[in-house]
Amino acid sequence: MLTLVVFGAWAATMVYLWYAHRARQLSLRRLEALVDLPTDMEVLPEQPQRRVRPFPTRYQYAPPALGLLLAAVLWLLLHLPIEIAVAAGVLVGVLTFLVEAQVAEARSATIEMQLAEAIDLLVGSLRAGASLLSAFDSALQESSAPLKPYLQEVAGRIRLGDDPRAAVTDLPVYVPLETFRLFATSLAIHWEV
Repeated sequence: MLTLVVFGAWAATMVYLWYAHRARQLSLRRLEALVDLPTDMEVLPEQPQRRVRPFPTRYQYAPPALGLLLAAVLWLLLHLPIEIAVAAGVLVGVLTFLVEAQVAEARSATIEMQLAEAIDLLVGSLRAGASLLSAFDSALQESSAPLKPYLQEVAGRIRLGDDPRAAVTDLPVYVPLETFRLFATSLAIHWEV
């Protein structure tokens, strides 16, 4: 009986995913016909690969994978009843999700604290009469990981001739936090002025 329920849930999920994919493809085709968007077959200009990874690194698939693995081990190897194995798998999956979310939150708090210190250094340098790029360099020299690679990416792009507003605007793409969005917006406005 439980096998039928699990199979039914799996089948319903597959039908739902197929329907969502089909609806998305249909929407894209209709939108392409209206707006003349580039299709997948056309060659688009290739974006340069970034060397920094988005922050904080999230492991979204680890909790369900760990829960399924534990349930399978308990059921297949230790021959526990399937109800107990599934319950233990769900419990471990939920606990793993909570731990992963807590670690990501701690990393976000760390980088936000470092950003606040970097902003203080930027403001102090700008008040002392330094240019924005030299103020940014002084904040870069005083920062440490996990903030430093992102500031190095922005400073390197500016030094290589990239548009400063574009370099700063791309920062929230890699660190999708509200404070970084505000920081990037204020720096882009400052560069514009």
